[in-house]
Amino acid sequence: MLDLSAVEALIRSHGLLIVAPIAVVEGPIVSIIAGHLAARGYFDFLVLTIVLIVADLAGDLVFYGLGRFGRDRLSPRLMARLGLQQARADALASQFRRRGGQILFFGKFTQGAGAAILFAAGAARMPFGPFFLYNGCATVLKSVALVAIGAFFGHAYSQIGDWLGALTVATFGLLVLVGAIWLWKTQSR
Repeated sequence: MLDLSAVEALIRSHGLLIVAPIAVVEGPIVSIIAGHLAARGYFDFLVLTIVLIVADLAGDLVFYGLGRFGRDRLSPRLMARLGLQQARADALASQFRRRGGQILFFGKFTQGAGAAILFAAGAARMPFGPFFLYNGCATVLKSVALVAIGAFFGHAYSQIGDWLGALTVATFGLLVLVGAIWLWKTQSR
């Protein structure tokens, strides 16, 4: 876990040059801290929001690219072990063709599920245009919301960071549990 007061001090001293790379890794809480600092006059809200959107999209493209170009590099045995035989990969691709926008919005607004969904979108070979459009729209909404939260409630960023951390752990744990049950069911057939 990041020392949030150190992050605030780092952002204050280095400005937007440090906001972007930190936001790629720890987006939500960095966006809230930066929104808090913007409300105190350290940044222009519009410029800050654009930087945060670009940083978030850059991180998302990495996960999408890992799924899109990394899927073929995994051994067929590992793919089968993960339950991703060709038929399932085709079914996943079908889901992203039909409901890709909904899935991406769900991933963007579910703390802890986003990376897996972005990877899955790439692995399902979701076309880049629709991926970027839906994910970009969700990113804009999320970034604006986080900057606004920071502007109005940023003084409590430490508490908000604790809540985000707990939400991430809970969501990830739920995903692991659901994934384990799914694998158990598919392996027992």
